Amino acid sequence: MEARYFLLKCFTRIRNQEGFTLVESLLALFISTSVLMLVGATFRVLLKTEEYLGKSKNNIEWHIFLNQTEHDVLNKKLKNVYPYEIILEEAGSLDTITYAQHGSKIRWQRNRTGYVPVLNRVKQVKFQNQPTGLLIDVTFTNEQNLKGLIPLAKE
Repeated sequence: MEARYFLLKCFTRIRNQEGFTLVESLLALFISTSVLMLVGATFRVLLKTEEYLGKSKNNIEWHIFLNQTEHDVLNKKLKNVYPYEIILEEAGSLDTITYAQHGSKIRWQRNRTGYVPVLNRVKQVKFQNQPTGLLIDVTFTNEQNLKGLIPLAKE
């Protein structure tokens, strides 16, 4: 009988405590705010890191693209230069090499068949034949703009 009375007394005491105290509420609010601030700071750091890595990746890809294009331009004859395309002709052969923008990529093609993407996330490309060489001006989808000048061999 006494055990039953004790349980009933404990139950009613717990039941009568219906809310949090002011200190408990402030502590819960402080912990929640701290967690939300940490989450926000983490997202900010992640976005800046992604932006930095995106630019670095574009730069590495850009240099590889320039090296490959320079190799092709110096070892082949420049046949035609259009704003969005260059066509190269291999000496002693009818084979052609084409660099052209297609969608958000610049693609390398041999004889207009198949392709190899050589530069990604391209918004706009502009090829120009200038007296000093072949100017390549690329704007990427992240609004980064890079230019390269490939000197042409004197004929």
